[in-house]
Amino acid sequence: MLSATTNGSYTLTAALPAPSVLGTQAANSSQNGLYTVVLKIQSSQDTPVSDATVLLNPVAGKSKQQGTTDATGTVRFSNLKAGLYDATVEENNTKAGETIINVSGQNHVLTLGINLKGQNNNPMLKNSGSVLGTATSSPYLIAGILGLGILVGTVLAILFTRLKGNRKMPA
Repeated sequence: MLSATTNGSYTLTAALPAPSVLGTQAANSSQNGLYTVVLKIQSSQDTPVSDATVLLNPVAGKSKQQGTTDATGTVRFSNLKAGLYDATVEENNTKAGETIINVSGQNHVLTLGINLKGQNNNPMLKNSGSVLGTATSSPYLIAGILGLGILVGTVLAILFTRLKGNRKMPA
């Protein structure tokens, strides 16, 4: 399981017997170089989380995938390229957990777990309600601030031009 311990540190422990977690099994090799990631989501009571939305976003790309956990708390993502992915778990439209997954290696079927226990200490979740987070995610707010800046700059330029024109220069 990939779970938070303290201060954003994560511990990876086996959710299944060790050879099937991140082993190098020849049966899991891929001809096309793509990966399958199976995520098992568990609640803070170590029970499976069903009907949770899981978003998988490549850190260096824009092709996000979305899935919903089944009754066993499992969601499957296929045809993934190697790389870093941001996995976000949402319950009832609220972000409940988030972690970074490194998809690579010889085993092309990766089974990992995300335990929501201790996610309240996850630094990746701390900014979700901040003013800066809201300001940078609202295009109307950004446009308003930009427009206000242009207006203030224009007024100041006109004011300084008039003040400069009203001063008498000694000859």
